[in-house]
Amino acid sequence: MRQPPACRTVTPVTGRVRKTAWVLAESANEPTYGLIQRYVFASYFVSTLGAGSAGEAMWGLTLGLAGLIVALFGPVVGALADAAGRVKPLLLLCATGLFLANLSLWWAVPGVPLWQVALLVAAGAALVEFVAILTNAFLPRVAGAADAGILSGLSLGLAQLTGIVLLLLILLLGGSAATPHLADRAAGPLAALALALFLLPLLLLIPDNPRRGTPGPLLRKGLTTLLATLRDAWANRPIRWLLIGRMFGNDGMALVFAFAGILAGSAYGWGARELAIYGIAVTLAAASGALASGWIALRLGTTRLLLASLMLVALGLAGILLTDETRLWGVATGAPAGTFLQSPQQIGFLLTAMLVALGAGPAYAAMRALMATLAPPDRAASYFGLFSVVGKASAFVGPLAVGLATAATGNLRLALTIGILFLIAALGCFARIRVA
Repeated sequence: MRQPPACRTVTPVTGRVRKTAWVLAESANEPTYGLIQRYVFASYFVSTLGAGSAGEAMWGLTLGLAGLIVALFGPVVGALADAAGRVKPLLLLCATGLFLANLSLWWAVPGVPLWQVALLVAAGAALVEFVAILTNAFLPRVAGAADAGILSGLSLGLAQLTGIVLLLLILLLGGSAATPHLADRAAGPLAALALALFLLPLLLLIPDNPRRGTPGPLLRKGLTTLLATLRDAWANRPIRWLLIGRMFGNDGMALVFAFAGILAGSAYGWGARELAIYGIAVTLAAASGALASGWIALRLGTTRLLLASLMLVALGLAGILLTDETRLWGVATGAPAGTFLQSPQQIGFLLTAMLVALGAGPAYAAMRALMATLAPPDRAASYFGLFSVVGKASAFVGPLAVGLATAATGNLRLALTIGILFLIAALGCFARIRVA
């Protein structure tokens, strides 16, 4: 009898090929985050397509809508991935939608209705989360407990490197009369190209499991397991505070990365080239912090590392909000804003954003390490599934709140103080965790 793909003997060479294919898949998603949601297209959307505070409010509402979609349907997608066995058909559907949404941003030129562009961005922001959920479901199929952490770290590192390479490519692109805003508009097609290039090995080289049954009962089983894990986790005091703190902390840090580049574009007139340099610097700082986090945790402890990292992020966010066209950390410099990085306030803004990234990398790593420490060993997979769902379920709250506050006040900097409140709430939650 012919064996199903998941049951066939895996040779060492085949195993390495499949692991490499999974590691590459993280690089399929990162350009959607970096090029579109954080650095290049976000500022273009606000400053050029949206014209000021109206664009800032629309951007916040757009990311909020995407987060709400993920909160509503992410657990369903995850439950199907856990229970159904076959993941590739749903993964291919979501990836195709993401590819088309990103590619379509090439036609986002001034004069196109902003709501149409916003819908494309929202669709891409939601679909990239579904693609991430479904690609993560392949990790247990290619790695055991001993090398899952190594593969996860390699995938994140390679994704950061991919993001830097694409930002360097943005630097090489220039606009012309025939193709206005070339670098800004190219962010979408480049993200689509990276998606196809880096996801294809997983689709071709890692076999799917056979179908385990009809979708309806499997979905109910997956959601029942998720709710049971949530009840058990809520009864565990340290895990309860970790999950609540993760919601607040994730939202606070996400707001910084989603809107800091927009602030720089509005205040200093940074375009695609300047924002690409900014993105490279911030990405390198985040990677450096993440790499150093393990060494620091051994000396401080995971909880202390998490608290210190979040304090660093909160301090950096306050510095960003107090740095504008004329001020550096709230103090007037007496110098004009000038050209790119030619004034104290511009240099200070970049360094402060790097400070935020330096703290964010260890904060994310410490939250994951705490869950690994606190979760019951025999139910680690279920608890990490809940950890992921909780992180996504509230992702719409921050952008939606900032979008509504910006629409009401016309002041994005004032609206972003919500991020500081989220980070303070997260610090209060994590301070209550005691690890034996």
